[in-house]
Amino acid sequence: MSSEISFSAPARVDLSGGAADMFGFSTLAVAIDLRAHTKIEDCKETYIEIEGIGSEKISKELKFGTKFDIIKAAIKRFKLYEKNFKLEIRTEIPELSGLGGSASITVATLTTLNKRFELGLNSYQIAEHARRCESLELGMRNGYQDWYVATFGGILFMDFKNKNNLEIDQEPFAIIENLRDLMDIHLVVAHTGVKHSSGISNESLYSEYGEGNKKIVGLVGELDKLTRNARNAVIWNDLELLAEIVNKNQEIIRKFNRSSEENEKLIKIALDNGALAAKVTGAGCGGCIVALCKNKKDKKNITEALRKSSSFVHACKIDAGVKHEI
Repeated sequence: MSSEISFSAPARVDLSGGAADMFGFSTLAVAIDLRAHTKIEDCKETYIEIEGIGSEKISKELKFGTKFDIIKAAIKRFKLYEKNFKLEIRTEIPELSGLGGSASITVATLTTLNKRFELGLNSYQIAEHARRCESLELGMRNGYQDWYVATFGGILFMDFKNKNNLEIDQEPFAIIENLRDLMDIHLVVAHTGVKHSSGISNESLYSEYGEGNKKIVGLVGELDKLTRNARNAVIWNDLELLAEIVNKNQEIIRKFNRSSEENEKLIKIALDNGALAAKVTGAGCGGCIVALCKNKKDKKNITEALRKSSSFVHACKIDAGVKHEI
């Protein structure tokens, strides 16, 4: 086996159902061409190196509380701390942007470790284990969609029925459909400049749902119905219906108090310049918005308009899932 192995995994935007995946409901999300890259090579000791951050030596006595935690969680989960290797990570995905960047890093990392150390994991197991590096190893409150999109790519309808934050052998795998070949979707993402914390946002929503808050329970149920209709819109290649559903998702996000003033400013710019729909992506309260465009021409115009107010704007292409680079 080559001493150097590299994989990358994509970011994602959620078009419908974001947050409902925490409660066993469905989501519709798209993998986009911003990727996290990992490379592993033989080394006399074990190091993690993240571009732009630095490096950290790994030992059996793993200590958490640094920028390297999700990587250390993967190493801990599979007891690889006694192996000798150097793991390098770089990412094109803005930090804390609502684009699923930590999931992209974890999926790429775990796929690389799986290949190098012959862990025997298939794609579903990689998605689920990578998710638990954050949820169970680090105690973060998460849904499921980010890790599945990073693993499988495309336009994914995902059903998380009967999933409840347990170990992977104690709950079913998600049911997924890749609808990539049924619709050509034009998307633009723009960053508000405000970093968000999905863990904080998700914990608050999860608590309210668990306490039986009728408003929150009703809105989550509405998200699931919208997402199942969004799946049909993609199958029918009905862009107008999909746009209507994306906008209804944003209305619910506002009711969840997840759309900040900065989010709303960029959403308005996108809509004023021809976007069919625009919404917060991810947990909101900053991070990115995504604009759904009618065609390539509108996509270009919306991109140019957003660049006047955002330092990070990306005209997206739909991307594949995790892939072997070397």
